[in-house]
Amino acid sequence: MKSSGSVRSSYVRALADLPLAANEVLVMLEVRRFACNNPACEKRIFSERCNNLTEPYSRRTIRASEYLKKFLIEISSNKGAYFSKIMNIPVSNNTCLRMVKSMRMPTNDKLNCIGIDDWAKRKGINYGTIIVNADTGRPIDLLDSRDSNDVVEWLSNHKEIKYVTRDRSTAYASAIKKAIPEAKQIADRFHLVKNLSDAVQEEIRQEYSYLRQVSKNIYAGNESKKSKIKPGEVILDAQYDASRSVEQEISSTMMVKREKLVQITKMKKNGHSISEIARKTQATWITVKRYLAHGIPSTSRSTQVNYNRYMAEIKHMCSLEINQSAMYRSLRDIGLKCCERSFTRWFNLNFRDYKHKWNRTYPEPLKVSKADIMNNFIPSPKKLSIFVTNPEYGVAKDTGECSKEKEVVDNLIKEVPLLFSLRKFHIDFRNILKGGCPNQLDIWIENVQSIGRKRMDSFCEGLKKDIMAIKNAIIYNWTNGLVEGNVNRLKNKKREMYGRCGFELLRRKVCLSQTG
Repeated sequence: MKSSGSVRSSYVRALADLPLAANEVLVMLEVRRFACNNPACEKRIFSERCNNLTEPYSRRTIRASEYLKKFLIEISSNKGAYFSKIMNIPVSNNTCLRMVKSMRMPTNDKLNCIGIDDWAKRKGINYGTIIVNADTGRPIDLLDSRDSNDVVEWLSNHKEIKYVTRDRSTAYASAIKKAIPEAKQIADRFHLVKNLSDAVQEEIRQEYSYLRQVSKNIYAGNESKKSKIKPGEVILDAQYDASRSVEQEISSTMMVKREKLVQITKMKKNGHSISEIARKTQATWITVKRYLAHGIPSTSRSTQVNYNRYMAEIKHMCSLEINQSAMYRSLRDIGLKCCERSFTRWFNLNFRDYKHKWNRTYPEPLKVSKADIMNNFIPSPKKLSIFVTNPEYGVAKDTGECSKEKEVVDNLIKEVPLLFSLRKFHIDFRNILKGGCPNQLDIWIENVQSIGRKRMDSFCEGLKKDIMAIKNAIIYNWTNGLVEGNVNRLKNKKREMYGRCGFELLRRKVCLSQTG
């Protein structure tokens, strides 16, 4: 350290301090310059330091800077600059960024259990790693990649860690085993249940055609039992063949359009330019170019809604001479999934001669003599897997009433042994994870593999490769849920900064911030 008693000159530094009575405070600090009497010294003149009051080259006192950093870490730089003016410690947005980047990352010397997971910098392109203290639930560091070598380097500096929670990533498993082999790895229970649910869904998808046929057979058996009809109910002819479609007439406008398209195509083949074709056909050159690029479009309008399924009800309501809005409301109550405008457009195209579009509305709700349209229907494989794996799904919590879909699925599970086995295996697996004996897992794997299903066997083989981490998940209460929550918090921070922040700024925003 240099010292000198020869005062050469002095200068005044204006330091912003904490406001007093809502007024801006400036500390005018006189700083002395000293001359070095040593001829061999390269620094001939130097200023005295005020380490207890301010930092070198700073325009604020230390306490004012620390006060600003407490809320600058929580908000964006533009908002920070705005609020600093209100607080009478004005700083620019660039200064806000510099102050945040100058904040030191905390040292974590005493870690017992951590959680580790990846996060997307750009989804599907590059990823980073987040590390969370499982005891406090706070993130302690971000890594710029999820490469195994980077994780090993970080873990090697924290040999005191005893437990590590993670998802089923093999990269993190190998990194933990290499850096701290004494630490116990704990697989995340949520991901285990999710992987099993995906395997169940794939098994259902493979057998979906068979399940639909079984559902039809169950429906046919139920239809043989005729139910009594109350007086005054409207009876529909359910034997109507809904597969027949109504013949659609091509409008005159579409015919003219089609002829014009044919004419444009012929003129182009004969060597006419686009401008000449547009002039002779009285169309814009953009229209001509689009028609030539995409060819002659279909004159019929396609739709994903199967209106033929409700043709019996539509024919019946046409005989009652009611309007389209009332038709739509009645069909919507029995399962039609579309908007009123789509139904009206389809109806006008298929029932051009209908003369009762403005008649009275239907006075009573539409009644169906058969059990219901839902009886001959099973949910999609994804939704069916939810019904199979969760017996309470589809039951109203307030009334305890079961939905139509649940009744269909329950009847299907009774008839198909595979679905019954999948439900039992899923329930048993969840019970084991919630607090069963680790040895029960080996028995469960043997039982699942005994049914000889490819997807379930693949899931069991994955369990065997990571068996110790899964058994630790049964023994210990640690979970990776805290890490998943902090990943969502990290995504929120990224969106706040519109993706324009660097890694070091994001790292401090996530690890040093005390709020979401």
